[in-house]
Amino acid sequence: MAGELSFFVHADSAKTPGELWEQLAAGDTTGWPVLRNCRRLVVGEAVMFDIAHPEGSAIQSSGRIVNVVTAQRVDLVQETPWGGRIRIDLNHTSDGGTRITVRVKLGAECLPWFTAASDPGSTTGAPGSHKIGLLAPLSGPAGLLGRAVANAATLAVEELNANSAFGRRPAELIVADDRTDATAALAAFHRLAVTEHCDVIVASISSASMQAIRPGALARGTLLLSAAMSERGKSGANYFQFGETPLDQLAASVPRLMSATNSRNWFILGSDYIWPRSIGMVAHEVIERNHGSIAGEHYQPLGTTRFDEVIESISKSGADLILSSLVGIDAVLFERAFFDSGLRSKYRTLATNFDDSLLDHTGRAAADGIWSTQDYFMPTLADEMDAVARRYRARFGDLAPRLSSMAKSTYDSIHLYSQAVGIAKSSEPAEVSAALRSARLGGSRLLSRERGEVLTTDLVEVTAAGFRHVESRI
Repeated sequence: MAGELSFFVHADSAKTPGELWEQLAAGDTTGWPVLRNCRRLVVGEAVMFDIAHPEGSAIQSSGRIVNVVTAQRVDLVQETPWGGRIRIDLNHTSDGGTRITVRVKLGAECLPWFTAASDPGSTTGAPGSHKIGLLAPLSGPAGLLGRAVANAATLAVEELNANSAFGRRPAELIVADDRTDATAALAAFHRLAVTEHCDVIVASISSASMQAIRPGALARGTLLLSAAMSERGKSGANYFQFGETPLDQLAASVPRLMSATNSRNWFILGSDYIWPRSIGMVAHEVIERNHGSIAGEHYQPLGTTRFDEVIESISKSGADLILSSLVGIDAVLFERAFFDSGLRSKYRTLATNFDDSLLDHTGRAAADGIWSTQDYFMPTLADEMDAVARRYRARFGDLAPRLSSMAKSTYDSIHLYSQAVGIAKSSEPAEVSAALRSARLGGSRLLSRERGEVLTTDLVEVTAAGFRHVESRI
């Protein structure tokens, strides 16, 4: 197909295909290209892997196993940073070993990563369309979170166009990857705002990336809707914050976990940037208010792959509860390492950024007992799904990343934006902003949070069957 990038990678092993298969089935990926973080050879299993860049670096990617032929073949569908297909074949060699052949077929959206283009987003939109820009993490430490966000935005735009929400001017979604990096976020924002002339930008990105783009958005008068959880900052004329705040997440969950476990000593652990540190600041207040104590606190640089020292610090701290605001791949690798250390059963963890995608990559066994608090968790059983979750599953299939809180907030933000455009009868940022701040939109959880209300989030626990609701938001 035009615009695709295809290539082969070969590796040789002295082991037979059967031996390699047994090794991988046992969780040992030594000698296997691509499957560096695969723990089970099961259809639907989430995996992380690297795609080689021509300059010699590796591009962190994620996807799912979609086909398994024992001791012969594994097929993957790639989800981030772009869509693609990967096939791994095992073939006997004449000396009794194995030739491993990896066939990679990547979609057109990957091409800017391998050329001089600065941003791996979609191409310039069609003339005359109503352009909705989406800025999301499709790569970097938070890259595991981005595909569900992009899917939810796609669903929202498709639904709005099917209902002619924008009249004769259909909406077009233009996606840009912030790469979980402030500099990349600024370049991606510039493309959406200046090159693509997007009517609105919905951002589901880290606070570090938001800090980078916010001054430019305010200076330009760009309508910017922040859908991700974040510390509460000062809103601007055309800037709205819809995501969960630290107080939303901790006000009810901290005392609930303390009561359920009869424990009071906390170790605070987070990624080292503004949002996790804001979680830590609020946690100090909430924990002390509920007669708990802080036994230790540590913030880890984004992109960390080893957690030996912090795990040792936790074990020596005297804590029995952990509050984690680690992000994306960092959270997955920490939770796996913590489980492997044998300490999981001795502690209860409350996580503020642990959704279905991170659970899939961590594995239910390794994450068993973690509590997570966010606005939304997609039900596991089809007959328990809400209408949006059912439409999401019908549109993207059973193996797609589940609808997360960040994704649902993005979906709701786009629908809310369309309602404001309808009220304003204009796409001019100032007029749409006025409509969003008027009373004409009626009740909305997103707008209530934007106005500063504290809205506590759902609380769930990881079990062998997935997330189990402990307490629903109020």
